[in-house]
Amino acid sequence: MKKIVCIFLLISSVVFCNWNQGDFIDEFGDSIGKKYIVSNTIEGEFSNTATKDSKLFVQLLISNENKVAIFMSEYSENRPAEKFEGYIKAKNEEGKIYSSKVDQWNNSGGLSVYDRKDLIKFLENSKEVKFYITNKYSSRYNFVLKTQGLKEALDLLNKK
Repeated sequence: MKKIVCIFLLISSVVFCNWNQGDFIDEFGDSIGKKYIVSNTIEGEFSNTATKDSKLFVQLLISNENKVAIFMSEYSENRPAEKFEGYIKAKNEEGKIYSSKVDQWNNSGGLSVYDRKDLIKFLENSKEVKFYITNKYSSRYNFVLKTQGLKEALDLLNKK
């Protein structure tokens, strides 16, 4: 019986291994009743006029209000990308492409995606998505998101 339980626990943790759930909080640390899921940190590369193929760290956040933010940090996990206004393209394993405009969401490297419901649907119907993001300052960002566990995490997020 113990072996069966261990296997079940292992399988259920793998399903959500790429995503974590959290609560938005106020300045006092109290939940404000809004939830989100966020991907584990993804490593990618970025290039601009000063560097080529440098380290990029990315997290994708989806709120229970279907808002999507992409948090990018250059060189290290605590150095957010700045001054952002640009475009995002994503390509899945079938060669389908999603594109949208993005702009600065906040000062912690967050980008707000305009066509967020379309992006969520695109991610749900993909296994692996390659992202290419550009800004008007000639920076380029590339990373790959594995969507394993996303559908289950979204179902949990949207439960009332």
